[in-house]
Amino acid sequence: MDQIFPNEIAQLIHRGTLVAINHSGGKDSQAMTVYLERHVPAEQLVIFHAILPDADWPDAADHIRTQHPHLPLVTTRAKQTLLELVDRRGKWPSMRQRYCTSDLKRSPIATTLRAFMRDNPQFNNLLINALGLRAEESSSRAKKPEVQLDQILSKAGRTALTWHPIHLWSEEQVFEAIRSAGQQPHNAYERGYRRLSCPFCIYASPSDLARAARDHPELFEKYRACETRNGHTLSISGRTLEETIARAQPTLPQAA
Repeated sequence: MDQIFPNEIAQLIHRGTLVAINHSGGKDSQAMTVYLERHVPAEQLVIFHAILPDADWPDAADHIRTQHPHLPLVTTRAKQTLLELVDRRGKWPSMRQRYCTSDLKRSPIATTLRAFMRDNPQFNNLLINALGLRAEESSSRAKKPEVQLDQILSKAGRTALTWHPIHLWSEEQVFEAIRSAGQQPHNAYERGYRRLSCPFCIYASPSDLARAARDHPELFEKYRACETRNGHTLSISGRTLEETIARAQPTLPQAA
């Protein structure tokens, strides 16, 4: 499981750089945090989490606090919710225009990181932005370099690198890292969800969308109404949420 850090990362960690852990509450973020806790001084680790009302799992921040009680957690949230953004744009995010990620996660966290660096001069404007992206998940993620300069955050005297510490890990390694730390992944995985992205996500499988409709009926109604208002479907297939879920429900196991 252990690996040698890339040289530029090892050098920055040795210099006391802040390692900002981007944590969604999902398994990859959790396994990455376990790994970093083992190999980076605790005083250099801070978890950052973007809260997404009416989009993300409402207990994600609580799960993070429970599993990593010894690390500071800084939360942030965008000025608008996803449904408000969809109503303003008249369409849902797409694989080419993932404004949900940029507007609701990356941008608010970047703003919070800038403020955190200003308030914590002991890190000497040195930042490692750690994300739990894995090559196994998609061809686009496989193409991402393990380490690269963060152009957005490397301003105003800051030097910032983006780092994917578990880029080459398998899903099996991810769950093993969590188990070996005596932790539990978010309970959504036990209920059959493959990913802990937003319950109603453009990347969610039909079965996960059906599970989300079963587990979050009030939120499902909000998303269904948003589709109707804007005449645009969340699913890239062009089917409405109702149609997608109706196709998946006959093969969906009953909730425990």
